[in-house]
Amino acid sequence: MNTTECLNGELRPGDLVISTPDDEYACLVGTVLVINKAGSPEHDAETDNPGDDVHVNFMDSDYSERRVREIEAMFSELYGDTKRFGECPIDDAIMAPDTLIRITGIGRDELFVILESEADAAAFCKSVTDGLTSLSFTPSKDDRLLTHAEKALDEPDAGEDARTAALRERLMERLDDNFHSYIDYLRDLEDTEIIDSPLEISARTGTYFYLTTIHNFHASELEYLLKFENPLRVVADEFEWDAATDNRSDIMWKVFHEQEAFKNGKHTLEPEPPKGWLIGTTDDSDGFYIPNAAHIQRDDSLFIYPDDDAAARAAEKDGVRLIYGMPFVPDGVYIDTPENRDAIANHFEQHRLSLPAEPAFVQALGDRLDDNFASYKDEMLRLEKTHIFNDAAEIAAVQQAYGYFRDEHHYTTGQAEFLLKLENPLELMSDRWGDGIGSVRDVVKAVFDDQERTLRGGSYTLLSDDPAPDAARTAVKTGEKPSVMEQIRQAAKEARERPTILKDSQARNKSGPDL
Repeated sequence: MNTTECLNGELRPGDLVISTPDDEYACLVGTVLVINKAGSPEHDAETDNPGDDVHVNFMDSDYSERRVREIEAMFSELYGDTKRFGECPIDDAIMAPDTLIRITGIGRDELFVILESEADAAAFCKSVTDGLTSLSFTPSKDDRLLTHAEKALDEPDAGEDARTAALRERLMERLDDNFHSYIDYLRDLEDTEIIDSPLEISARTGTYFYLTTIHNFHASELEYLLKFENPLRVVADEFEWDAATDNRSDIMWKVFHEQEAFKNGKHTLEPEPPKGWLIGTTDDSDGFYIPNAAHIQRDDSLFIYPDDDAAARAAEKDGVRLIYGMPFVPDGVYIDTPENRDAIANHFEQHRLSLPAEPAFVQALGDRLDDNFASYKDEMLRLEKTHIFNDAAEIAAVQQAYGYFRDEHHYTTGQAEFLLKLENPLELMSDRWGDGIGSVRDVVKAVFDDQERTLRGGSYTLLSDDPAPDAARTAVKTGEKPSVMEQIRQAAKEARERPTILKDSQARNKSGPDL
């Protein structure tokens, strides 16, 4: 297997890499396919490059939609012709080693960031190359130039950020615990049993020394080993199986590249840290959330996140898709699955009267109030001036009620339908306004309280055939914009027509619709 030296160490086929920002193929993420050494027949048959050729597949990375557009623009400019992503020649790009940074084993969050945009990828590359600056080539005692990796062995903390240092400290503590537990285990064995275990003992002790004293860890390697309760055994098992080789770097490459410890079932994983967020549902129609709709909320037993919004953003980073753009549903709160959208749509269907009134209903009610107010003014103007003076309080109540209910009040569907059953809804409004109830909120409550009693009481004339709501519904159906319920049903339908992303997981202080 051919290898070469990239910007941050040895590179092999199968490694994950990112290209540097100053290359023509800038900030692309891909997998090394083949390395052709300079001077080899394979190399000379393809290029006349003076150095090694590294074949990389940049096509299969999970780029964001934004990054795909950036790549299309980059290659369109490079080739002077419009290029779609599938037309970009990046499935087998030949790269120089010094244009590549090895990122094998990179953490999921970091990988997500560098696949999001060119700017994020460039910032990541800069952070790596800045870290390498302090590891530049320097003469050793025998006048030989040290590689970055070799210099890092002598100065293990050089260029190490606080996060990597914290990971290293955690791993060292766990390796110490693993090793001391192993020594205690050996003390309990019979002499004959110890004599029969030379390879295991040699591998375990040699691995402990190598990991705690010699190996220069990348952050991704630290993260990988910390997934296990006994990382010492994870590596020692490979040392034992490959006892015939003295090349520890090959063994470590196999540990981190093949990650066999995940597959063979021999090693106990360290329990995953708690997520800090939960998926919750409620059957309380008077609560903050839509009943029976799954939503994200903070795990209040842990307080990892300051609030429910932060918990929801964390859930999205963990792969949970949340609903955005659904009418009357707050963005980024509810799980985006077809079943959840159906539950929300069904809830609104059952509580249609509590939804904001359609524009056509509001228009029909506004026209009715205009007619009522015009008729009232005509009636007042026919009175003698003394009567008008005596009715000043009533006139003021009518004007104030008309002004508020005509232009300021936000009607629900139920409120609009109720008022449109009255021939003169302004009469009811002004009566309640003139009762001296108090605040506008109290007036509104008095107008809409006990609607059935108002309709049956005989104090206010009803329309016999109630034509206005039908006219409003017709206007809604024939208008350009679909009704609210139609928008909600359509949003639920669209969810059923696309794939769902929802990871297994395990309550929120944010109100849903005010029903």
